[in-house]
Formats: sequence, structure tokens, C-alpha cells
Amino acid sequence: MTEPPLDDHEPDDATRVGDADDTSTFDAFDIGEDTGMSVARPTGRLVCLVGREPGRVYPLGPRPVVIGRGADAQIQLEGHDVSRAHARVSWLVDHFVLEDLGSRNGVSVNGVPVRTHRLQLGDRIQIGGAAILVLAENDDLERRALRLQRLEALGELASGVVHDFKNTLSVILGNLELLEHHAAERYGGDDDLAAGLASIRAAADATGELTRRLLYFAHRETPGAATPVPLRALVDEVVSLLRHKLSRPSRVEVDVDVDPAVQVTGRRGELHHVLLNLCLNARDAMPGGGRLALHAERVELSRPAAMHLHLPAPGAYVELTVRDTGTGMDEVTLARVFEPFFTTKRPGEGTGLGLATVYGVVRSHGGNVLVDSTPGDGTTFRLLLPAAASDGGDRTG
Repeated sequence: MTEPPLDDHEPDDATRVGDADDTSTFDAFDIGEDTGMSVARPTGRLVCLVGREPGRVYPLGPRPVVIGRGADAQIQLEGHDVSRAHARVSWLVDHFVLEDLGSRNGVSVNGVPVRTHRLQLGDRIQIGGAAILVLAENDDLERRALRLQRLEALGELASGVVHDFKNTLSVILGNLELLEHHAAERYGGDDDLAAGLASIRAAADATGELTRRLLYFAHRETPGAATPVPLRALVDEVVSLLRHKLSRPSRVEVDVDVDPAVQVTGRRGELHHVLLNLCLNARDAMPGGGRLALHAERVELSRPAAMHLHLPAPGAYVELTVRDTGTGMDEVTLARVFEPFFTTKRPGEGTGLGLATVYGVVRSHGGNVLVDSTPGDGTTFRLLLPAAASDGGDRTG
């Protein structure tokens, strides 16, 4: 895909930062306060939802704020399609106004190109293709972006710790192999010694699996090549395993609505692990019975839609939903659901790495996983995975 040239457009004199129209906007606010007029205060913030710094908050006030990549921009963004002075947000008596400062690549609000737009809370401002900023007053969108930021930071931490731990584990395994060989030669008939060494080996293997799952969460390790994976066959395999794990008689109904022709691009073993994790969690959330529904459909996403869903590129994706009618989750649990070692299960019943692994695997596949839940009203996980090329998928950067 050919990249557009760098946009070095400078705004004309009527729209330069700090010109008369900027100060008049600020003066109008001051006059309102001095004369006792009832003028709304400018309360708001722009939250970076998609871009190089997801979660970053830019406060808004009475003074105009310029968005661009130039030194004079209060909100500086990187990207070949961002102008030095790309857009401006100003306060006008009782609302914020967005202006395109003559940028070459344009400004959109909620997917619609605009030149001037009166902003409302929740509006998504797209600056070229570089970032999406959301106008927020409450903390909901801010918390959503900060969750992404926290998960990325946890991924960095997990990656560093696990790599150090793997080095230590390799020393343990190397010496254990020597000890096993020596014990077999010198103490071949000692069953207690053999059982002890086998126990050490099992613990070391389990620890190795733990490190792999942490690296999946950190999406720093992606072994194996991605290939087309028929989703219906994978779902049927997981559901068959799930039925064996359901108690007899079970009051959990399983419904599958997946077209056999739908394929995703990925590593089959990892995707199997993801689906099994989600289905087992759904089962555990319905101790008194319920309904588990799996549905998949192919979707075409535009660049704004892909950015809104935190996906790396527009194109063809498969959206797989795993929905249960279980106990659901409150906001506190929902905010931490993908964090490693966080679990609501009793000690000994879970490691807290199941959903962390799901998050890491899906992200490493170039997709995303979203979750919606209400206490007492069930939980829905939405997995967005790249559609296989043989399924008509096309992805352009």
C-alpha cells in the first residue's frame, strides 16, 4: 500500500495558533465570569483510545487546544498523515467545537469527515489514520483506555520476569537430567528415589507450562506458523471435550452456530486452548445450569472500525462470540478479568492465568477480545480474529 506523502501543511493566518480568534474564545469565557453571567464551565478531556499512547488523557479547558505533530501543538501525535497543525478544539460558551485546520488527510467525528463540528460527550475524533481521541467527562472511557495501558504494562513486566525465570529453570532441568541419569545407573531399584525425581520433573514441567502461558499473555512469544483454521471443526472439537467434562446429568445446553466455511488465520493448538478456556469458564459460571451459545460470522472492518476495536489493520475478520447465561461479573471484576493471577475462584481451583492467556493468544494473532457482563445476566466474550485468505480475507495496512 502506497503511503501518502508527509503533510507539511501550515494553516493560514486566520487559523494560526494564538491568533485573534483563539483569544476571543478565551475572552468570551472570562467576560461571562466577570459580569456574573451564567456561563457553563469547560469541563472535559480527550482520551486517546487508539494510537501510540492508548490511555493518555489530555485535559480541556477554556483555551483552544491544537492537535498535530508540530512543536506548537498541545496534543502531539506521530504519523505520516498528521499535519503539523491538524485540528483544534475550542470552547464556545457552553460546548466544545472541533475545527479542521486545513489538514491534508482530514478529521472525522464518529466516522464522518467534518470541517467544523460541535462536540458531544462520547464523540470519537479520528485524526487522519493515526489516532482516535474520545471526548469524555466521566471516567468510563478513561478507565477503558487505562485498562489497555495497564495490560500492556503487565505484559512488559511478565515478559521480563519470565525470561529470567526460564534461564533459572533451564539450569534446574539440566541438573535434574544429570541426576536422573546418575540415579538410574547407581540406584535403579530405589522406587522412592525414582518417585521423588518424577515428582521434581512433573513440577518443573508444570512450571515450564506456566512460563509459556505468561508469555502468551505478554504476546511476546508466538511459536509456529499461522495457517488457515476451519473454525467449525475447532468449535465442534472443543464442545465435544466440554460435554465430557459436564456433570451427568447436566443442565447446561450448548448451541453452536458456526458456518463450516468460515476460517481464521492462526495456530490451531493455541486457538483450541483459547476456546476451551472460555467454555470451561462459562460452565463454571453456570453451576445451576444454563445456556452456552457459540456464534461466528465474517465481518469486513473499515479503518475507523478497526481502530475503534483496537485492531492493527482494516480488512476481513471473524467475530466469534461465546455467551453464557451464568452469574456474570461486576465492574470491579470486569476491570481486572484479563490480568494474570487474578481469579475469583477459591484457592486451589484456578491459577488466574486462563483469561490472561486468552488475551495474549488473541492479541498475538493480530486480533482482540472484548468482554461484556452484568451480574446475574451472564457474560459475552467477543473474539475478533483475522479471516483466512482462503475465506476471502484481505488485510491492508
